[in-house]
Amino acid sequence: MKIAIVGGRTITPLEEFEQADVLIEDGTIVAVGPGVAAGARCERVDATGRIVAPGFVDIHIHGGAGHDTMDGTREAVEGIAAYVATHGVTSFCPTTMTVAADDIMASIRAVDECQRNPVTGAQPLGVHLEGPYINAAKKGAQPEQHVRTATTLDYERFFSLGNVRLISLAPEIDENQALIGYARSRGAAVAVGHSSASFEQVAEAVKLA
Repeated sequence: MKIAIVGGRTITPLEEFEQADVLIEDGTIVAVGPGVAAGARCERVDATGRIVAPGFVDIHIHGGAGHDTMDGTREAVEGIAAYVATHGVTSFCPTTMTVAADDIMASIRAVDECQRNPVTGAQPLGVHLEGPYINAAKKGAQPEQHVRTATTLDYERFFSLGNVRLISLAPEIDENQALIGYARSRGAAVAVGHSSASFEQVAEAVKLA
């Protein structure tokens, strides 16, 4: 199946065209530029007067349109997906809060369900765990009663479905440091978050990744 998006102001990471075509074949962009779809036998979408650009990827989003990742349901993730798609987001990482382990797991399972059975709208890439392994002195809006240090029995549950893609933690806390390498080995990126780490502490944490 071929689709051509034609006539729009087209922006790519490398180029910008006042008017260009985007030629798509079987879901893959195969050509971008002025006139590349000329003469092609395909479905055409007229983008005259509009901007054609890559979709946004939101790696830190708790919810939207009355839905929250911590609702722990497929319906919540679906609602977020549908809402953010109307603002140009094509994929996102539903983000958890620093709460009880069972509540975090409910959200992880809901995201997993939406990954195995895709939703309409933006697609969830996997979970962003914001905490619970943060510095209580920098908790921000995170509930302090659920702030804790990383233990294997706790965090192995969160990674058991293989869909955690990002975790924000405080690397200056000794107990959290073993989690950095573990998360990387499970395919997750690690970010410094809700932390009072110094430059030197962050530099040491990077070596653990």
